[in-house]
Amino acid sequence: YIIVNGKDIREQDETHGRFVHHLDVVNAGQTPAYHLRGITRCHVLDHPIATNFDFTIPPGDHQSFMMLGPGQSTGHNSYADETLLPIDLIRIKSNGPWRLYNYGTFTYEDSFGTEYWTNFCYFLDFEFSTNVATGENTSTISAQATPHHNDAT
Repeated sequence: YIIVNGKDIREQDETHGRFVHHLDVVNAGQTPAYHLRGITRCHVLDHPIATNFDFTIPPGDHQSFMMLGPGQSTGHNSYADETLLPIDLIRIKSNGPWRLYNYGTFTYEDSFGTEYWTNFCYFLDFEFSTNVATGENTSTISAQATPHHNDAT
């Protein structure tokens, strides 16, 4: 009963050295989610991602640990593994054969100690436009769910 939604994205720039995908983690159930642990990864990958891609993430710095009550939500920040090189920024923003992917797993226990998990996987799409009247260039980033690794027990 844990749902993971892509919320917003802080783009890498001179002030912020890495992309950050802000996630909204929601307990849609009627009982608490105990020992909620999230482990995520934000990384440039070939697009579309291979159906046999290994989504395993070793435990490390990208984890959180908490209890989330019924109907409550919390944020989780998924940081890119590293500051992207200029060539990688061009690659992911061109919407070609690479995208910035954010994926992971949230595990939790119900009131009876049974463990459950929720997997998620998004890729980021960039859209650029120019206002005809002002000539101002704008960009929009959207998170798109993939057809695989979006499931739960």
